[in-house]
Order: sequence, then structure tokens, then C-alpha cells
Amino acid sequence: MSAKDLYDGLVQACGYVLAEQSFEKKGNAFYFSNAENKAVISFQKSPKTTSSEILFTLELGLFSGAIHDFMAADTIVEFPPIASCHWRKNIGAYTEAKNDDPKWWSVRHTQTQLLQKEIVTILINKVIPDLKQTMTDSRLGALWFGGAGPGLTEFQRLCYLSILLKNINREKELMDVLTQLEEQFSNTDRDEMLQMHLSKIL
Repeated sequence: MSAKDLYDGLVQACGYVLAEQSFEKKGNAFYFSNAENKAVISFQKSPKTTSSEILFTLELGLFSGAIHDFMAADTIVEFPPIASCHWRKNIGAYTEAKNDDPKWWSVRHTQTQLLQKEIVTILINKVIPDLKQTMTDSRLGALWFGGAGPGLTEFQRLCYLSILLKNINREKELMDVLTQLEEQFSNTDRDEMLQMHLSKIL
């Protein structure tokens, strides 16, 4: 079998397991919905992939409907791409990869049962429980409030946090976060975006 056929079979086999966890397939990504939010597991190939060797990784994301509605209420995103998610990690964060470096696997002209078992074990035992636990707005807000922001810039973390605080009427904390935004990003290359955010949220 070709590397492509083996890779496609691997994604399909992992998809069966993800379907049992209520994930829905769209392209090479799988989506789990909980109220207004979504968890995303996306299989992505490396640009270094060749016809004889496919290098791939898994990118993970959480998408907040509340944040999306605030920022782009006139658009509907049923299957958000990883780049649009409000929390992002590579599967390397759940493996022995150093410093949360991306974890890459290789598929050549060999069978993939062991590789499939390795990936499924990580998904079932580590990734899916973490995604489902973290995907609520209350949990995301707590992470951002504590300073964590996987896959985000500091500007994004504070903007997203301010939106969630506004939604639950936490006025004092909201003003504290907006003050942080102004102190860090006024008169910088983010100033125009900052002013647009402030005008919308106040």
C-alpha cells in the first residue's frame, strides 16, 4: 500500500474511535460540540511530506461561541478551523515532546497498527478528557484569568478574557483587564485594534 493509503486508513481508524466519543468528522478534522462551544482535533500534514513518506501531527483547539458572537456576530461557523480557535495546543503537549514542541509522526510503506494504537491511547487517555473539561467558557475564563493562554498572544488572551467577563457582568474584573490592555498595548502596533475592542466592549 502507498503511504497515502496507509495515512488515510489511519485517519479513518482514529475517526471510528472519535465517533464513539461523539466527535463529528469534517475533512481531516473532528468536532465535538458542547452547548455553544466546540472542541477540534485536526490531522495536519507537514510541508515536508512526500509521496513515499507522510509526516503529520494533530492540532487541537477550543472554540468559544460567545467570543465568536461578540467579535463576528454576523457570521456562522459550524466547523471552525484550528486558526480560528480561542485555545490551541499541539498533541505534543500530551507526549514526551520537549518544551511542548509539536509531535510529528511518519507513515511510510509499512503497516500502521502500532502507530494507530499510540495515537488512540493519547487521545482517549489524555487529549479528549482535557478538551471536554476545558471547553466551557467558565473554565477558559479561569485559565485566562490565571495568565495561561495556550496558542494565544497576550493581547488575544486579555481580549478574550474581557469578553467573557462582560458576558457574566464581572464589572470590576473587566475594568482591571481593560486597564492591563491599555497599559500594555496603547501606542503600540496593536493600538488600533485595542481602540476598536474598547469601543465595542464599553
